[in-house]
Amino acid sequence: MTAKPSSLLLQFILVFIILSIVPTLFFSTELKRIEERAFSLVEQETRSQLELNQLSLQAILLDIDATVEILSSNRLLHSAISEKDSLDLEAVQDLWILISRSKKYFSHLRFIDTTGQEVIRINSVDNFVEVVTDEYLQNKSHRDYFQYAQSLKQNESGSFGIDVEYEHGKILSPITPALRLITPIDINNKRHGYFIANLNFDVIYGALDNRSDDHPKPDIFKTNGFLLQSQTFSQLLGDIVPENETYNLSILLPKLWEQAKIAPSGFIFDAESWWSYSKVTLSSRLLGRDLILVLNIPDQKISQYVDHKYSDLLLLGTTVYIITALLSLIFCNWNRRHKKHSIESQIARIAMDGMSAVLISDHNNRIVSVNKEFTRLSGYALEEVKGKSPAIFSSGKHQQQFYIKMWRLLLEQGFWEGEVVNRRKDGSLLTEILRIQTVTDHKGKVVYYVGSFVDITQRKELENRLRVLSEKDALSGLWNRRKFDKQMRRETRRSRRYPTKYKSCLAIIDIDNFKRINDQLGHDEGDRVIKSVSNIILEQIRETDFLARIGGEEFGLIMPHTDLNEAEMVLNRLRIAISLDHNNSVTVSGGISDIDDSVQSSYKRSDLALYESKSSGKNCISIVTSQENEAIA
Repeated sequence: MTAKPSSLLLQFILVFIILSIVPTLFFSTELKRIEERAFSLVEQETRSQLELNQLSLQAILLDIDATVEILSSNRLLHSAISEKDSLDLEAVQDLWILISRSKKYFSHLRFIDTTGQEVIRINSVDNFVEVVTDEYLQNKSHRDYFQYAQSLKQNESGSFGIDVEYEHGKILSPITPALRLITPIDINNKRHGYFIANLNFDVIYGALDNRSDDHPKPDIFKTNGFLLQSQTFSQLLGDIVPENETYNLSILLPKLWEQAKIAPSGFIFDAESWWSYSKVTLSSRLLGRDLILVLNIPDQKISQYVDHKYSDLLLLGTTVYIITALLSLIFCNWNRRHKKHSIESQIARIAMDGMSAVLISDHNNRIVSVNKEFTRLSGYALEEVKGKSPAIFSSGKHQQQFYIKMWRLLLEQGFWEGEVVNRRKDGSLLTEILRIQTVTDHKGKVVYYVGSFVDITQRKELENRLRVLSEKDALSGLWNRRKFDKQMRRETRRSRRYPTKYKSCLAIIDIDNFKRINDQLGHDEGDRVIKSVSNIILEQIRETDFLARIGGEEFGLIMPHTDLNEAEMVLNRLRIAISLDHNNSVTVSGGISDIDDSVQSSYKRSDLALYESKSSGKNCISIVTSQENEAIA
């Protein structure tokens, strides 16, 4: 006896209503959660940007620390001060000019003697660098930062400010934040004066990483609430400049200010807009202080996400109710009950809950099924891989120990997740986040392995490219000073580990008379000479050698497995090749030393050797060995 159409219709309606209860509750709840999710995602994005800004600012300050350390402990500066040699004084000025042009973070570089009189001063404003002549040098003994400098002990550095820039007793306009990094210059336990570097906060702020033009830079506040830097306001440092005292975080954004007292970071609605903030501590030798980064969130950023999600939810709801209607029809004609905990149900749940690309293998780890996303990412159709081991996707990038550990955890815990590099059908590499789960029967025996993954190849490639760019010199294409320092630490560790068996050398190469090239022929010609010399050195050195541009016209060359005699031959070959290629119009000098277990001593010996070459008439190579260390000291 067949059921009446009306009965089937009533049954269909009843089943449809029952199956629709959960989706309906879900969608009603989801409508309320969309805005909350929008706020959460935007908060996460802005928090990431603030973290990126913090890391960028930290990297800049570490670079400033390192530069100040080099300039204040420079042998030329100490020689110019103690011996009052005019040539050494000019050499110091030339070095400071190069630093000011390459490191645009400094607005002033100065040496002030113990009476407060400026002896050397370099001004750097808007890419214009000048040496202040003697008649314009000032006495700063009346300034508060000079009094602070006198309180510093031997080998103690400090910072003074944050203050505003003054010139001849007047505040500069527009308001310019100033922070002075001060290092006493003590030679043979006698104080000769102070090295003082003024930071250019506009340049530092401009160098912050903001990802793109769609992501504005944050406003930077001091912990007392007054503006330090801003893209929105020009009324800076209200704690020093009375007319700007109303531009305080407690007045501009009172809710945010109260929240910042309680939590180090947050996301809050204030002054008719959404704001994200983060209190950061800068771990810098000279600038260890707290700042508050505040980022405004445009209203359209949240509304765009909400409108987009409403459209997606409507489409999803239509699809779900159509599927529910189809399931209701099937259910009305289905008289067999599905076992809730069957193996097939377990596989379906894991596949649905896992990542987009899915591979299923049996207890012998032979592939039985893959989904469409797997075929799209790997290039393999099911017919090509069915019955085979997943090992056919191996790229050879992982050692055997990696797979042994993976299988041990998988068998012990029934689950493994990690980053794996496999190979596509076309031979290209596929970097993925792989998740593997086991499906067991009622006896606990593994019957299936379900693997799911997402493709992160492009993200890994981008990370690698960014890592390389951060260690490359933009002009010459060589490694930069940061990469050079890492390589030097690696070499000194090898020397420390194998003090009698491992030999390596460090050479510092400097282009002779480079200032004259820049002054007479222009900076474009100077850049061309640097590129030309870089290419010649690269052509002449061995594949195992490491070359970096460590200064304006200065190169560092690390030669592993090389003794001093071999290193001298290499350097002379480079020197002759450069001279011949430029018809003797460009020459270089070099200093060589063997690398011991100290980066600092190895570098100082090579620098001393370079100085000897320069003093000997240039266009030559000099050697200072580690055995001469006591004489150097």
